[in-house]
Amino acid sequence: MQIEKPVAMGCPQVSCSGPGFWNILYSWLFNMDFTHRTSVIAFADVLMVLTRGKCTLDAENYTNQDLKKITNWARENKMNFNGNKSEVLLVTTKTSGANRTLNIYLNNKSLEQVSELKHIGIYLDNRFSFDRHVDYITGKCIPIINMLAKSAKLNCGLGHRALKVIYTGAIEPILTYEAPMWEKALKQNNLRKYQRVQRMMSIKIRVSNAFRTLPYETSCLLAGVRPIRLAVEEKVRTYKATHNNTVYDAPLEVRHWPQPAEIPLIRVPTEIPRNVINIFKDGSKIGGKVRAAAVIIKDDIALHQAKYNTHERCSNNQAEQVAILRALEQIQNLQLAEGAEKIAVVNTDSKVTVDTLQNRNKHYILIENIRKGIKRLEDLRWSLVFKW
Repeated sequence: MQIEKPVAMGCPQVSCSGPGFWNILYSWLFNMDFTHRTSVIAFADVLMVLTRGKCTLDAENYTNQDLKKITNWARENKMNFNGNKSEVLLVTTKTSGANRTLNIYLNNKSLEQVSELKHIGIYLDNRFSFDRHVDYITGKCIPIINMLAKSAKLNCGLGHRALKVIYTGAIEPILTYEAPMWEKALKQNNLRKYQRVQRMMSIKIRVSNAFRTLPYETSCLLAGVRPIRLAVEEKVRTYKATHNNTVYDAPLEVRHWPQPAEIPLIRVPTEIPRNVINIFKDGSKIGGKVRAAAVIIKDDIALHQAKYNTHERCSNNQAEQVAILRALEQIQNLQLAEGAEKIAVVNTDSKVTVDTLQNRNKHYILIENIRKGIKRLEDLRWSLVFKW
């Protein structure tokens, strides 16, 4: 069978199908049997091999073992990693081993050892101080500010609003690029370097039309921009809230979405039979504390009851969902009489939760975990319905 598809735009990798084939081929590299000390990270065609050891000799041995596997894999797939563009960085807090020379080999050639390297726009040094990265970023922003200064005058040129938009959309993203990685290094000297750049934006190009002796904090206030420290902290909070942090009910990445056939049907019948297992739960937010509770009842007898503490940033609906999730986990552990009907009713006063469960386009962490719990119970021949 032959399939043709017209191409309407160019491709930076020369071959239109090249990136797709590369992804298919490259994925096999991550399934290799590396040592337990090694993990690999890839972005496009850039591969980083991270190996830890109790000492430098230990790390050196493990690294060479895994690089040998990568070399053999590349040879079998008719590929070749460029040794001239590959570098070795020794990261250690021990003064005695900081200057040790590592003998790391790729394609039977020794790799150059460096004291710092650039990886996808981030400068890494042998102590993760990120001083070099801060110097690189500030050095990148200062020429941009000087160029803008030529177009910003008191009576003509770019105005306050336009310059503020340029700062927010161009300069601040450069300053906060990959902030979650180096945020802890933004202290004292490094922080002053960033503040100096931001102060230049406020004064040199006259965003605030102020004197050059104006203090940093005042320049931010008059210019209407937030201090760079707050901008970095916001980037870090956003990253933590959206990457593998179940405290916040963030949307799942597309690659973690379940197959449509695996999403259970959420039933809300008008009539419910008697003598079923009832789940009652509630969530509340009082005095800055968010708590949830659930009780499982059958024939007026409490089979299970529990209380849960959730994060203070959770909403009432999220507390309700936590209670539902924990109750579903207990249902499968119930000891029922032989031949008893496995019917459970989830009684909830959260219409938002029921509507979200029924909406197949919503993929939040808690919602998907509840769906998995329902699917697991259905596989055990349970029948679950929701009552609002």
